[in-house]
Amino acid sequence: MNQDQENAHADLAFMRELVSDTAPPGQTTGKTLFAAGLIYGVQTLLQWAEFSGRLEITGIWMLAVILGPTLVFLGVLVVILRGAGKSGRKTMAGRALDYAFSAIGATNLCLLAIFWITAVKLDSPYAWFSYGAAIFAVQGMVWFIAFRIRQRLWLGAVSAGWFGTAVLLALTAGTPEFVLVASFGMFALMALPGWIMMRSGRDAES
Repeated sequence: MNQDQENAHADLAFMRELVSDTAPPGQTTGKTLFAAGLIYGVQTLLQWAEFSGRLEITGIWMLAVILGPTLVFLGVLVVILRGAGKSGRKTMAGRALDYAFSAIGATNLCLLAIFWITAVKLDSPYAWFSYGAAIFAVQGMVWFIAFRIRQRLWLGAVSAGWFGTAVLLALTAGTPEFVLVASFGMFALMALPGWIMMRSGRDAES
């Protein structure tokens, strides 16, 4: 009985800290989102310019556009993670949000395997368009979790933006506008919120 009461008190304390916490998420998450949004936003913008005929990218430059952003992001991520240990103690809600955003990476790898297998078996490149839309929907889910935990309207707006952009990706599948929509999502729904989280973290520490 005492053990049950202790567990109930522990659960209650966890929920109280989770819903009452008002501190912003860790700067590590904000920096990662900001870097990823800028890097992949530029990549998709260049791809749209090439696909729409506004810019000719061939040979080694095309390889750089395809592989370069990921290599740059991995380097930036290493720098961010190395500095993460210097941050202060995180709140319960902050850790919960960091875990939720971290889960995106594992989910993306799983979806990548699923859609790659589907594309190969069906010999259809259109499966990759669905993959892009699915990734955006997953982002919307995580931002919705953040909105429910923090009860901040701007987080709900970001979540709605991801969901809406996922639908737009499905509607523009197979056209150059597909990549343009993805680029908008990277800048407006990843880089911008990441910048806001970074500023909120600095203001909270000052």
